[in-house]
Amino acid sequence: MAVTLQRTAAVGDSEAARVLVDNRFYKPHRPRRRCARRALRRQWAGAEATQLIGLADGAAGMIVTSKKRAMKKGLKKCVIPIGYAERTNFLGGDGLVDVTRSGHEIAGKKALAAAGWSIKDVRSFHPYDDFLIALVIQFEAFGFCKPGEGMAFVRDTDLSYNGTLPMNTGGGQISAGQAACSSHNLIEAVRQLMGEGGKRQVKDTSNALVTGIGWINYGRNWGSSAALVLVPE
Repeated sequence: MAVTLQRTAAVGDSEAARVLVDNRFYKPHRPRRRCARRALRRQWAGAEATQLIGLADGAAGMIVTSKKRAMKKGLKKCVIPIGYAERTNFLGGDGLVDVTRSGHEIAGKKALAAAGWSIKDVRSFHPYDDFLIALVIQFEAFGFCKPGEGMAFVRDTDLSYNGTLPMNTGGGQISAGQAACSSHNLIEAVRQLMGEGGKRQVKDTSNALVTGIGWINYGRNWGSSAALVLVPE
């Protein structure tokens, strides 16, 4: 996927590194993490950032229950899902596929429609990011930008926690580790909507869009694409 995008959409390591650095920058705002943005820019300068994944950053969790039970247990804060959709085996019947596309083209529209939103209504974005290139594919699939313009979108958009489109404000799997934190983006979205982001707290906590990705076959689109729309109670 990374190679295909590099050839067809002028994907450069400098743009990918920018996403990586913005994610890594959240670590000073996480317990037990100390790093500086300037040092990170030197560290990743010239690196093949499209393939980099960070070390695991511990564990986290959340409670999934009904609103009635939450009130009974005295929980003061909760987050409500108002839209969800999933697409599996996207383009599965095609003999030759464009691997830079994904089922989020369909799942995203359905989830947003269920919530009564358009993509412009999204206030923070928490995509599944096992690889940096997966972020670019999702920007395009959800309609944040047109196909082939994902890298330009990265260059022109402030994706930091206090930017115009906060993205994976907890660092994402790229910075917090995939194996140990595969639901890290969902947990971080809930934390932000509850106003518990600490020094990396986003300004607008009215909603969040979370995504999921499942299995990638060689030469095919990834097998499962999920989208979840969340709002605070």
